[in-house]
Amino acid sequence: MTKSSTIKSLQAYNLIRELILQGELLPGSRLVLADLEEKLNVGRGPIREALMRLDRSGLIQNLPYKGAVVAPLPSVREIQYMYDVRVQLECILATEAMNHAGEEEYRQLEEILRSMEDTSDNSLFFHPDREFHYTLYKMAGMPHLLNTASSLVDHVEIFLNSRYYGVQDQKMLMEQHKEILQAFRDKDAARLCENLKKNILIGLELIRQEMERMGKKCW
Repeated sequence: MTKSSTIKSLQAYNLIRELILQGELLPGSRLVLADLEEKLNVGRGPIREALMRLDRSGLIQNLPYKGAVVAPLPSVREIQYMYDVRVQLECILATEAMNHAGEEEYRQLEEILRSMEDTSDNSLFFHPDREFHYTLYKMAGMPHLLNTASSLVDHVEIFLNSRYYGVQDQKMLMEQHKEILQAFRDKDAARLCENLKKNILIGLELIRQEMERMGKKCW
């Protein structure tokens, strides 16, 4: 594969992934090459490569006689286990990041937090939130664990993106992120993990509320 086709494949992957995570492509939707080619303005070769990668990530499935379709959402029981795993995994990544980080890394996270605070469009609020966590965990220098953590978030993000974040929601989440950042700077591993756990599990509660709003049976 040439460098150009690799870039186009990655572009197609990111575009299709975003359509799924934003709920524009719903679970069970067929992903037709011709339709995607027209919608994304990307050739079929890169789109095929992107679909293979999305299949490996679990966001889509290749089914007999149907082709590529958006994968179903995780069950309530699976979501609970996913959050249990997230708490443990993200604490490991955050602690490793804290042990390697200095003032430059702190300033980088602080800048993302400022952009989060400046987000007036609630539909975009979750983007800097996820960027904050991804940037923090990337500092751990453990790319395989980072990919696993990111994949777990992908599978619940559709719930979090579809929710309306009011002023009180944003204020609460901002305070939680400030506490995470302060513990990170103080190199207090216990406080860092406790604040992270509180922030991660708020996501589980928001998903519960969203599922109830959608009329789905919840825990």
